[in-house]
Amino acid sequence: MRTILIPALLGCLSLPGVPTAVGAGPTAPQAPQKRTVYVSVTQKEGAPVTDLTAADFDVKEGGKACEVVGAELTKTPMRLAFIVADGGTGGFQYPLVTMVQQLQDVAEFSVVSVIIQPETLVEFTTDLDKVVAALKRLGARGKTKEGGQVLDAIDSAAKNTPKEGKRPVIVVMTVGGSASSDVRAPDVREALRKSNTQLYVMSPVGNIGGSGANTHLDIVLNDGSRDTGGRHERFSGQTMNKIAEQISQELLNQYQLTYMLTDGTKPGDRLEVATKRKGLKVNAPTRIAN
Repeated sequence: MRTILIPALLGCLSLPGVPTAVGAGPTAPQAPQKRTVYVSVTQKEGAPVTDLTAADFDVKEGGKACEVVGAELTKTPMRLAFIVADGGTGGFQYPLVTMVQQLQDVAEFSVVSVIIQPETLVEFTTDLDKVVAALKRLGARGKTKEGGQVLDAIDSAAKNTPKEGKRPVIVVMTVGGSASSDVRAPDVREALRKSNTQLYVMSPVGNIGGSGANTHLDIVLNDGSRDTGGRHERFSGQTMNKIAEQISQELLNQYQLTYMLTDGTKPGDRLEVATKRKGLKVNAPTRIAN
C-alpha cells in the first residue's frame, strides 16, 4: 500500500437488475430478478457497522417485500469525482486530503474546481502525484462572491463518472450560491438516478439557500443526495474535517446488498432499505434505475 503524506496546508448504489432468462412461450411466468444496491449502515455517532448479514436487512421495491439473498462489505472499487466550489478561498484543501488519503487504495479520483465555470483539474486517475498536483491548485486563488455553475458540474459528473465495475460517487464541497444555468434540478436528479451515482455534499451551516438558480441547487444538494443514498452534511469551523473522515469511512464500509424481486413484479423506481437491528441508521438509494 502506498501512503501519501501531504502537508497540513493542503488539506445504495443500485445497479440495474439483470433479468433471468424466461421461457420462450408467451404465457411463461416471469422469473425472479436479482438486483444489487450499495448501502451504508452507521451508529448514531456516525461509526460504520460492519457485522450485518442478509438476515439483518429488510428491502422493499415498489412497495413490495423482496428476498435479501446477500449482504457483504463490498470490494468493488470507487470512481470518485470531487467538485470543489469554494469561491476561490482554498478552504477545502485539508478535508480533500483527508478523503484522498483514506480512499486512495480503493478509488480513482477526478477533481473539478468551480469558481465561475467548472474547470477539470485532473481527469479520473489512480496516479496520486497527479491528484496531489490538482489539490495544490485548490489553494487561495482570488475570492469571489459570485456563484459558480455547480449544477452544471454535478450534471456532467453524473453522466461521466459511472463506469462498468466501479461504484460511482460524487462529493461536492461548496460554500453556497449558484450561477445562472439552463440546468434544472429534475434533470440532474434524473441523471443521478439513471447513472446510479451516489451524491455526498459538504457545505457551511446557513450558507445554502435562495431563489431561482439557488433553489435548483438546494433541491439537488438536499433531495438529490438523499435519493442516491448519500447525504448532505453541514459543517461549522473545523467540523468539516471530521465530516470528511466520516464520509470516507462510510464509503470504505458499504454493503453490497443483493435481493430478489417477487415473482412477476416489475422493477419499481422506489426502494426502501431498513435494518432489523435497532438504533442504527441506513443510508440507501430511494430512487433507483429500472
